[in-house]
Amino acid sequence: MNNILVDTGFWFAYLGTRKDSLQEKAIELYDHFISPNYNKIIIPYPVLYETINTKLLKDKNKKASDWFLKELTRNPRFDRIPDKDYREPAFNCTIGPTRNRGISLVDNILRVMMEDKMLKIDALITFNAGDFSDICRKQDILLIDQFYTNEK
Repeated sequence: MNNILVDTGFWFAYLGTRKDSLQEKAIELYDHFISPNYNKIIIPYPVLYETINTKLLKDKNKKASDWFLKELTRNPRFDRIPDKDYREPAFNCTIGPTRNRGISLVDNILRVMMEDKMLKIDALITFNAGDFSDICRKQDILLIDQFYTNEK
């Protein structure tokens, strides 16, 4: 089974909640990596909080929000993962003496999740590769970002 972990920034771009040029790239990545190839799209609850609590639920994003909320509730490939087991280690990475270069709590939760062999994460899709490249290399997780090309 293939599992892809998806970061908030990707969803912001894909759903068009940002005023930037990344939506086209996000759609391309979704169509290439997520839609046909991966059995499970892992979406941790902190990513849901960030994604849903943005402009997503505003009227101008109604079509995108309706699609996303429908996929979250009806698509068995969208796997919502509780973060309870990852909070404390991520919190310690965020504020503790061994903190990770100012990486956010949500990103640290993703990093801790990537270390969990039970989740069997095969790939991470993010537009913030700098916060994840080291852990992806260490865990042999494919890092897919805005600069990814088929030649890589």
